[in-house]
Amino acid sequence: MNAPGRAVSGLERAWLAADRIAPPFVNQLLLDASPGAELPTAGALEAALAGLVQACPAVGARLHGALGGLRWAPGGAPPVVVEADGSGWDGQGSPGAPSALAAPLDPARGPLVSVLRLTGPRPRLVVRSHHAAFDGGGATLVADVLFALLRGEAVEPVPFGPPTDAALAAGVRPEADPAPAAPAPTGPSTGPGGGSVWVRRRAALVGGQVLPRLLAALAAAAGAPLRVGVPADLRRRHGGVRSTANLTGIAHVRIVPGGGPGEAAAALAAALAAQGPEAMVANTAAWVHLPVWLMVAAGRRAAAMAHATGRWATSATVSNLGRAPLGRWSAGGFTPESATWIPPGNPGLPLFLSATGGPLGVELCASAPAGLASDGRLVALVERLAAALEAGGGGPAA
Repeated sequence: MNAPGRAVSGLERAWLAADRIAPPFVNQLLLDASPGAELPTAGALEAALAGLVQACPAVGARLHGALGGLRWAPGGAPPVVVEADGSGWDGQGSPGAPSALAAPLDPARGPLVSVLRLTGPRPRLVVRSHHAAFDGGGATLVADVLFALLRGEAVEPVPFGPPTDAALAAGVRPEADPAPAAPAPTGPSTGPGGGSVWVRRRAALVGGQVLPRLLAALAAAAGAPLRVGVPADLRRRHGGVRSTANLTGIAHVRIVPGGGPGEAAAALAAALAAQGPEAMVANTAAWVHLPVWLMVAAGRRAAAMAHATGRWATSATVSNLGRAPLGRWSAGGFTPESATWIPPGNPGLPLFLSATGGPLGVELCASAPAGLASDGRLVALVERLAAALEAGGGGPAA
């Protein structure tokens, strides 16, 4: 039987703080259909979401308790369908996007999950989930179950409870917190205000080694050594775990200009072999004793200092989500042409880049604080990263 909830991990507390600093801190899976395609009806989506609560109780949870007793438990508002007109939006970034894409999800009351139904010449669905309760792997599992229910298939229930990320990282020595010294890839900030901006670009991939090529191109564009975080799914690293919780660690690697994809790949392999993702999680385990309000205050101070000095603990997070399972995210007349993960923005992270493969190419999507995206700098950076994937090299395509 499913446990009646689970403790909020140290890393999830950090994401709760990030959400209070700059909401919404959510995962957003953007699915583009071909022009004129049929969207699932609102009624069909609502019925599937009702089934989702039964199959995946975490989507109907909310925060309970306080301090060290903070946990996710049943009793939150159920997932909802939100309808919006996407006719005037090209889908390529936050400028001009429907306001529903920036709507917060409330971890204290729920819902933690919503489905945005965007009508227009190119129909789109967006599966949104609060990042404090779901990581990328968890959000993927939510989407898998949702679309299986839309197709009328039987689904395997998803446990609510353990393991936690700290349990999977047990016995690993924590990594040391670095002194803020790394630059932002887009250069100096104009200030911490203005929220965040995201942009998207499809790259026609030539060759393979997507992640190393992106890392090398990022350092080349910055013209300086970068400290880059690469998320790694602990489910896969520990024998396979079926859970929607935040079970992702981050391996930190130093990437230098001119090193090339080979050097970036070697640095990443070394960090993964040394259990870098687990070390990062072990470092956050003690955060379960910190009040979220204190983490919010510390996060705001650190972000303001980084914007003022240009010295960051991490230059960027780069997440390679592999090839999108578009067949699993289809139902009835809705078959997406592409899938894009829109990364959440936060003033304390200079760049968050996702890469998702598909039949049309690699979907790159980057978010950055407005003060680091200004004057077209974020657009130019993403164009340069796309060009690196389109230039070839890096071995055979995966």
